[in-house]
Amino acid sequence: MIARRIALEVLERVEEGGAFANAALNAALERAGVIDPRERALATELAYGTLRQTLALDWRIAQVSTRPLEELEPRVRLLLRLGAYQLFHLRIPDHAAVSETVAQAHALHLERATGFINAVLRALIRLREEALAPPLAVDPATHLLIEQGLPPWLFEAWREALPVEELAALAATIQQPAPLTLRAASPEAREAALAHLVEAGLAARPTPRSPLGILLEGAGTPEKLPGWDELGLQSQDEGAQLATLFALAEGPTPLTPGIVLDPCAAPGGKTAHLAQALPDARIFASDLHASRARRLSREIARLGLGERVEIHAADATLPMPYLDEAGVQADLLVLDAPCSGLGTLRSHPEIKLRRGPEDVTRLAGLQERLLTSLAPRVAPGGRLVFIVCTWTKEETLQQIEYFEEEHPEFEREPVVEPGAALEGLVDEEHLFATWPHRDNVDGFFGVRWRRR
Repeated sequence: MIARRIALEVLERVEEGGAFANAALNAALERAGVIDPRERALATELAYGTLRQTLALDWRIAQVSTRPLEELEPRVRLLLRLGAYQLFHLRIPDHAAVSETVAQAHALHLERATGFINAVLRALIRLREEALAPPLAVDPATHLLIEQGLPPWLFEAWREALPVEELAALAATIQQPAPLTLRAASPEAREAALAHLVEAGLAARPTPRSPLGILLEGAGTPEKLPGWDELGLQSQDEGAQLATLFALAEGPTPLTPGIVLDPCAAPGGKTAHLAQALPDARIFASDLHASRARRLSREIARLGLGERVEIHAADATLPMPYLDEAGVQADLLVLDAPCSGLGTLRSHPEIKLRRGPEDVTRLAGLQERLLTSLAPRVAPGGRLVFIVCTWTKEETLQQIEYFEEEHPEFEREPVVEPGAALEGLVDEEHLFATWPHRDNVDGFFGVRWRRR
């Protein structure tokens, strides 16, 4: 019952409290104290697996339930999802999945619902033998909803960018957990960190593309790793590392940044990467929320970069007096813009349950305002980099079209020497993109402009 109780707590905090799954799970495991590693693993699998498959599970439950899901008590609905996930996706005997779910309902004083839960789960066992999903070639949207829990609106959004067969591969890939990936300050620091982690008995290996990345298996919470602070490590997906390398890559005109602006900086992975790669630069980083700016400050201080990184809580769509008073313009401005975050679904499966087309429209409007506000802050000859961790047309290609029409003083800048890290990730239009199913990294999109 421990693993199931933890998983239910996580699902409640995500659905009812708006928490992120990783933060909710870490907090729940911390409160649970010392438990069997197998229970921790099962709790993690139940929580993340149920979130990834929620839409598919709901579709199946709706086929056998005598009551609409939206009319059920929240805990009853979550218990049904947990039980259904065990029946369809885990090697747990049917009787155990049903009886444990019913017992959990009893423990939560939901006796009035135990008969209903038992009946629905037993009906799902019978339903499991039927071929529910239509073939991919016949009805790809419904097939991917039932088989991979892909929201129909996402299918429509992505079918313009990918053929159906590749879209199916992407939908399957984002159902899998992302590998735990760290970033070191330099290639030399990575070698030292790899040796230290392997000596500590951890399965650590270098990332295939990023010269700074480390892949870990079965390591648990990154901040508790041996040598975390001493080695100056950060938790950062390889795709995010590659996005920063794209921002820094050589162009036709040499980049010698004295002033760097990072206006949407928290939690600080790219900020630290920029500071470590550009030791002679002065970096102005900011975030809209004061609490996030404070966390960013603590992270930058932990890495020993506080003297070169100045951090503010500021709305980058509005005037920023601290920049005007300093009289600075950016040689390099990296806008890691707020976005729908669909490229990070492997780590944040709850995003696809919270986002909709209206959110994409809203966020695209915010990105336009940010670009409009920040473009004048780039010095003549300076570089402006726009990065998002998503692939919707509104947040990528349409943003480029808007910006280039409104700002003819900027021209798109190619990457001259992509090197092994960026090889194949920058197309003939000078656009950067990573995809989980192609590159085994989070999904990012980027473009660079040089101010004439």
